Amino acid sequence: TAIDGGGPSSANPAEGGDLFNPNISATGRLAAEAVERDSDIWRAKIDGSGAAPVIRSTFDDYDAAPSPDGARIAFVSVRSGTPEVWVANSTGDGATRISSFRGPELGGPLWSPDGPRIALRARGKGFAEAYVIGFDGGQPMRIAGARGVHHVPIGWNASGSQLLIASGAGAGWRIRRHDLRSGRSSDIV
Repeated sequence: TAIDGGGPSSANPAEGGDLFNPNISATGRLAAEAVERDSDIWRAKIDGSGAAPVIRSTFDDYDAAPSPDGARIAFVSVRSGTPEVWVANSTGDGATRISSFRGPELGGPLWSPDGPRIALRARGKGFAEAYVIGFDGGQPMRIAGARGVHHVPIGWNASGSQLLIASGAGAGWRIRRHDLRSGRSSDIV
């Protein structure tokens, strides 16, 4: 593209890509790299061999988490326009959106050991918050915590009745246990 905007153009960052390393030639032409990102979910053996895509779309798919029985995979995808949690069968087929957050950054899905719930973090304009949602969808339950700090799910107890959450900001973090039955949280560390 000419500096004045005239001439041919083959890359438009408004169409989903980004332009990097721009250079202007002596004749007044702009050259840049057009980069489009599309992450997919792959499966491989522990030694890295046998790598093959399992979940693919023309949008970002990331943060895969297999269910405890190995029958399903929870993951985050922007295929619906915003990051949402999706569940597919173990072969990657039958992907179904289970959340409708419509905007915040989502990540870190964690299956409960018994399988029916998935914990995740959602971060809008401020701090991350912990949520739990059924693997078949429904209204996500926000796990209450103090405002002004992050709340990131990090694990479950063996029965799936309590969620472990890292809470904090800066150098002040602690591990909390949230009982899903009573709704009460307590510090562990």
